[in-house]
Amino acid sequence: MENERKPKRIHLSAGRRELLDIVKTCRAVENREFNPFLLDVRQAIEILRKYFPHWEDLDDYCLDAQTLNELSKVIKLQNTQLRFQSSSLYADPEFLERKFERLSVKKLAEIFVKCWHPTVELEQLTLTTVEEALDYWRNLLPVEERWRRLQLGRSSQPQSVEMAEALRLGFTSTEGFMRMLEKVWSEMKNEYSKSGEVDYWKFALRDSYTDTVRRAYLISFLLTYGYARMLVKKNGRMFLEPYETQKVEEDRHMVSFPISIGVERWKEWKEKA
Repeated sequence: MENERKPKRIHLSAGRRELLDIVKTCRAVENREFNPFLLDVRQAIEILRKYFPHWEDLDDYCLDAQTLNELSKVIKLQNTQLRFQSSSLYADPEFLERKFERLSVKKLAEIFVKCWHPTVELEQLTLTTVEEALDYWRNLLPVEERWRRLQLGRSSQPQSVEMAEALRLGFTSTEGFMRMLEKVWSEMKNEYSKSGEVDYWKFALRDSYTDTVRRAYLISFLLTYGYARMLVKKNGRMFLEPYETQKVEEDRHMVSFPISIGVERWKEWKEKA
């Protein structure tokens, strides 16, 4: 009859795709990629019920059974998570958020007052503390007496220093700092071009301890600002490799490489040299 409705046609290929999607989602849940409750198990079962009466091939029945098996694993994971949350007094954040949204301002204020436990420190004067304070001030010497005990004497006024004296004390140098850096850099490049390697300790070692420390200080600037780099080999020996031009990188973070040079160690190097 024309008034009778025709049954809807079931597309088995679409059903197979839906079941495969369910299987993939279940396996993702098993691999801890998704929360087990993100999968709507009820809807997945409805899909199984929809297509089960129409399967004819063995492969389709196997896919149906596989989907049902994967869903059972997800339900087991949901059960495990619920048991854990109930044992640890876990509360779902979304549930709490909806609950707080429905509460009035007055009710929220009452909950806050009941839960608020401020930290309070109470301090008060006692007879003992007052007596200790009075004894301190009674026994305290006058300011003049306390200053006299220090025996500071008169402070001398700042004086100028001759250039020769400053050079002798090592406060300054006849060469500019950049010129000294260029000189050490040039020596390093010449040494590298001759032997193919520059041993750090041999290059930094000078006749005096002061000159050795000063040279190591200049080498550290060359390393920090991209004029050379430090190579540390397996045996612990350190070598310097100079660059032909300064390497400046915008994203490069300057890193210092601290090296301790004590007087005793310098004497040992000097004897070996």
